[in-house]
Parts: sequence; C-alpha cells; structure tokens
Amino acid sequence: MLSLKSIDQSNWEACIKLKPKQEQQGFIASNLYSIAESKFFPHMNIKAIYCGE
Repeated sequence: MLSLKSIDQSNWEACIKLKPKQEQQGFIASNLYSIAESKFFPHMNIKAIYCGE
C-alpha cells in the first residue's frame, strides 16, 4: 500500500539517503537540498512516498 507522509524529525535522515539513478541525478535536486529549501519557503509542503511502513 502506498501512502504519503510528511518529512519530519523522525524520517528526514532516511529520506536524504535516497538517491535517484545515476543517469537521473542531473535532472533533480538532492533530497537534502529540497528538505533544506523547504525550511526557507513555508509554502513548500514536502512529503515522502511510503510503500508499506
């Protein structure tokens, strides 16, 4: 089952460890950058996609 969960203190470190495939890395920002950016732009609502737990 897929679900969306907010990225918070309990899961942000696991989220920054996730990486796209090598050939996709030039097209998107890192998760670390995106999470940091969200702290400066309160309108950003960041979520993680979970498959099960």
